[in-house]
Amino acid sequence: MASRLNGYLTTAIEDERTVYRPIHERISETLRYSPQFLLGLPDTGPAERFPEVLITATHAQLVWVFGELLPPAPDQPPHPYLRCHLIGHVAAAGLVDDLHVPWRFLPWETSGTVRAALGLPADFHTGAARLAAWARIEAFLGDAGAVARADSLRLSLLGTAVGRGATGNMVATQPLPGYRPGVTPRWNQLRVPDNLLARTSTPLASLVSFTLPDGSPLVAAGDQGGEVRVWDPRTGTEFGLPFRPAPYVRALAVLTAPAESPLLAVGTAHGVWIYDPQSGDVARLPMPGAVFALAAFRTRTGRARLAVGTDAGLFICDPFDEEAPVLPLRPLDGVMGPSVKALAALRLPSGRTLLAAGGKNSTVEVLDAESLEVVTVVHGQGRGVVALALYFDQQGRPRLAAASSTTRSVRTYDALTGEENKAARIPRSAASLGPYPHPDFGTLLALGGTDGGPVSLWDPATGEKVYTSPPDHTGRVKAVVTVDTGQRMPFVVSASLDRTVRIWNPAGRTSEPELDLEASEDGSLLAVLPGSDDGPSLLTPARSGAVSIRSAARGQLRRTRQRPQQLTWPAEWHCDTLTALATHVWPDRSASVLIGLKNGLIGRWDEQHGWQSPPVDQSWQAASVRSLTTLSLPGTDDVVLVSGTSAGSICFHDLASGEQRWEPVREDAPVRALAALPTATDPLVAFSSGRTVRFSRVGAPSHLRLPGRTGPVPSLAVCPAEDGSSLLVTGGSDGCVRLWSPEAPRTEAYSVLKGHHGPVSAIGLLPPTPTSPQPLLATAGSSDTTVRLWKPWTGEELMRVVTGTPLTSLCTSPTAACRTPPTRRSPSADQQAWQPSPSAAERLRSRGRTAGISTGMRCPLRGPAPWSGTRSSPGKAESSSGEQSLTGRCCGSPTSSSRPLPPRSSTPSHASRTGLLGLSSPTTSTQSPTCSSALSPAAFWRFPAHAARNRTTGLCW
Repeated sequence: MASRLNGYLTTAIEDERTVYRPIHERISETLRYSPQFLLGLPDTGPAERFPEVLITATHAQLVWVFGELLPPAPDQPPHPYLRCHLIGHVAAAGLVDDLHVPWRFLPWETSGTVRAALGLPADFHTGAARLAAWARIEAFLGDAGAVARADSLRLSLLGTAVGRGATGNMVATQPLPGYRPGVTPRWNQLRVPDNLLARTSTPLASLVSFTLPDGSPLVAAGDQGGEVRVWDPRTGTEFGLPFRPAPYVRALAVLTAPAESPLLAVGTAHGVWIYDPQSGDVARLPMPGAVFALAAFRTRTGRARLAVGTDAGLFICDPFDEEAPVLPLRPLDGVMGPSVKALAALRLPSGRTLLAAGGKNSTVEVLDAESLEVVTVVHGQGRGVVALALYFDQQGRPRLAAASSTTRSVRTYDALTGEENKAARIPRSAASLGPYPHPDFGTLLALGGTDGGPVSLWDPATGEKVYTSPPDHTGRVKAVVTVDTGQRMPFVVSASLDRTVRIWNPAGRTSEPELDLEASEDGSLLAVLPGSDDGPSLLTPARSGAVSIRSAARGQLRRTRQRPQQLTWPAEWHCDTLTALATHVWPDRSASVLIGLKNGLIGRWDEQHGWQSPPVDQSWQAASVRSLTTLSLPGTDDVVLVSGTSAGSICFHDLASGEQRWEPVREDAPVRALAALPTATDPLVAFSSGRTVRFSRVGAPSHLRLPGRTGPVPSLAVCPAEDGSSLLVTGGSDGCVRLWSPEAPRTEAYSVLKGHHGPVSAIGLLPPTPTSPQPLLATAGSSDTTVRLWKPWTGEELMRVVTGTPLTSLCTSPTAACRTPPTRRSPSADQQAWQPSPSAAERLRSRGRTAGISTGMRCPLRGPAPWSGTRSSPGKAESSSGEQSLTGRCCGSPTSSSRPLPPRSSTPSHASRTGLLGLSSPTTSTQSPTCSSALSPAAFWRFPAHAARNRTTGLCW
């Protein structure tokens, strides 16, 4: 038996011992097709496959037995085999539901195949609500421990919609039986997409679909890191092993070898490779230099050819001719040079193949692919094209579609004459396009946006939109392809710079929102407004030219006579695009709402006087307001409004009068974030611009900067040090959180907080208390979709929650502030709040602020004054608020550890920090809030006083 198992075992280290485990999939397939080999039975000829009915029944029996073996308590790990293979048996038995996969098993599950078992795109049913909630976050769990996974599942359950797609808050779920959560979510409106096919470690650059000889559809994607991966789009299962030829896989094409086996042509920054996804065989073509586009076609004699676009021009290759694989060069003519950036090929019924090529110049050439003779030339493409497509219209005529980077439109032409159909121009800027065979409308064009957001289908004959997907992508859509899965309408698969591959069913739901007054259209901005009888309020963008006010505790719009549901700014401001949002609390506990608009105006609203007129006018900069903060001047009652713009200016205005106080500080790049550090003399303003973070005294040029090794910094905050001084906290694009002293800005003051995978988009602070003298930092990630809680002085990670959607802002809010009578305080009180002493904490409580929102937090709490605001990432800003309780603990290694879950205390170890926490995640990183068609996302936890939010709605602890 041992000899027969050779090749079917793998080794592993368990409890410091080397153990031998069967390779489950190989043994399963051998038992199906060749059981006599493994069992030592005589070979009686070709073995027949076991009947599917028998296989399904066997798996069903195994599922029943394995269910009896699962530990009854959620804090006990199941056997490693069950953790890895139970979902596979459940899927093979057709028993994918909450009954056969109990919730207590999911935090220990390690195969990562729940999404595949449910199918893609997901169509959840009521019997699988918990599995659906798990599927929403599964791809982002990474190395999260079992405790973090259980908390993440509880949050996801609040936002899982069954039968209608995961659009949030449509299913009422009961608490998980037997589970005492570390964080208790209050509400969740985060719109987590349910169409994630795959997630990569670096931004995606190319995509292609093809079919195996047995009819199985596959999708291959290449990323900027140089990796090519292949998936089955029906289940999300990865096919084969990743292929890593060279950095930046910009182009992919499918070749058909003489044996009719599909091969992948991979264009990288260092040439072209031919890759067999079934065998893993690789061959490199003798072509140096960077490759930008590929197109495969067949000659009249059936020979495979590959067109390669480079900076030097167009090459035609015979990938199967070892003696002369590269044919002569064909440079393109044009004022911008010979480079070829886009290619498309189409075989005509006559056997002739058309090849369209475009580059940086304003023309597109349509060539005979074999002779490279010019068929026609299309002009008027501005500074070049970014995508091309060739297709047949309903009359069978060849057509050319070209997407230009400067005309912001997609234009269609007769591929033989070059005549444009001007009446059918598509008024959309596209980064990618491809033909889509619609069963009713003929060939449509699938468009991927330059700014992310939705994927759309357009009728090229009329220029009308036929379908728009939900705006799930948050980065440029680099490629769109069509996949035939056997259904009436093919699926659309897209790859984006946001590191995700998503699959769309045009026969399913679109992005058109339902008329729901409780849901704002965009969650990209959020701020906290204290002072209500039932707790703080959240400010979010309304549908057009207004800010919505909703309860932080319930997530619903306020319905009181004292405070309106919406704040609509004056129409004479001539702008309905909100780009920054903040609040400021005055010493008498009244609050002002601050907004920044795309046209450079800054407006202020308060309950007594409404909107201040005229607004602060910065339209002379021809730039949008990207970030807002306020700071109090020591020894005076003056409050300064600090604003950062997309033009790189940091401006200072008196908050009460709107008058300019000092000359602006000017930088060469847009301002990403602002933070105000309280000092005994003149306050310091820190700002992130380009790849640098600088300090500036108010009214003075920047004089200090952090080391360049930090790279781009999306978020800033302020945190107290052990000696009571103020430290600047930076959240970097490298996933690191660093603390800096303005007195010694060349070296980090404490150990670097490492854990996020991708940019740290927001930071919030939980100030020290008498029972917990060390402050805590809450951070949010835009790529890993996690919220983490840290001890900044020691670098210990206390908590992690995975949301499944990119987060862009985070804020904290007290729970008791709104119930405390108004109390005036001295201007120096904010500086005293930094001292981690009992007396300082008592002063905070005497003012009714258990969470200390006056500290200078990055998003949305900035500056020493108690106000909350939001950060704007490229053209957007966001944040949120919520309420939650926390049990402090470390999130350990998740998948391989068999240790039980840590015991939970009924009393949170940070109970004195309870407050509101809200999250924000983007529907798209560049669409304006008023243009987004998705539901506004938020969620709410009872937790140590902080909140975060996404651009589709929010959540609250």
